[in-house]
Amino acid sequence: MIQSFTVFLLSLFVFTQPLSAQEIYPFRSGEEIEYDIIKFRMKVGSASLKYHGEIKLDGQEALLIYFTATAPKFLDQEKIYLDPLTFKPIRVDRDLDIFGKQEQISEFYSQDNGLVRIVKKSKGETSTQMIEKKQRLDNIYGFLYKIRAGKDFSSKQGYQLNLPTTEVTVTFKEKIALKVADQKFHAYYLESVPKQYKIWFDQGAQKIPLRIEGALGSLNASLVMSKYRDRGQAILSAP
Repeated sequence: MIQSFTVFLLSLFVFTQPLSAQEIYPFRSGEEIEYDIIKFRMKVGSASLKYHGEIKLDGQEALLIYFTATAPKFLDQEKIYLDPLTFKPIRVDRDLDIFGKQEQISEFYSQDNGLVRIVKKSKGETSTQMIEKKQRLDNIYGFLYKIRAGKDFSSKQGYQLNLPTTEVTVTFKEKIALKVADQKFHAYYLESVPKQYKIWFDQGAQKIPLRIEGALGSLNASLVMSKYRDRGQAILSAP
C-alpha cells in the first residue's frame, strides 16, 4: 500500500512539473525555414528564419530567433529576443548592409509602457529614436511564432498586429491549396486589414509559415518557403 502511494506521489510530481517552451510549442530548437525572396514574380534573394530557443537575456527568460535576408548588395541579419509567454519583442539587434552602407540597429522594448527605443550606429555616429504607441508592440517574425504556438484558426479569430510603424488586424480567411517547394500543401490563408500582409500557414501540427507577403523589416516583398529543416535535417526542399 505504501509503495503504491509513493508511486502515485512520484507520478504527480512528474506530470505536474511546468513544461518548458521547448516542450509545449510546435517548433523546437534548431528548426530552420529557408525562403526565396520574390519581387515582381522573380527571385531576388534568399532569407531564413531559425528558432534557437530559450536563453537568458540580462537575467530575463527569452526566446531567440534569427532572421537573415540576402540579395545583391543587401544583407539583413537580425537577432530577435521574445517574451516566452507573449512572443512580444524584448530586444532586436540588426546588422544591415545596403549598397555598402553599414548600420547597426538595436531596438529596446518597454512593453508595459508601449515604448521602443531605437539606437542606430553608422560611420561612427550614434542616433536614438523613441516611438510611443501606448500599447504592447509586436515584431513581425515574433508574430508568426505566436500564431504557430496558438490554437487552430477559426473564421471568427483575429489577431492584432501592433508594429512600431503600423497597426493591422490579421484574420483567418479560408483553407486553400498552396504549392511551394515543389509540393502541394493544405494551407490556412490569413489577411490583414488594412491589406498590408498576407500569410499562408501549413495546416499541419507545426503550422509552418509557407508564404508571407508585405513589409518585412527592410523588405517589401514575398517570402516563399524553399526548404524546411528540423534540427539540421532537411525535411522539405525545392529541387
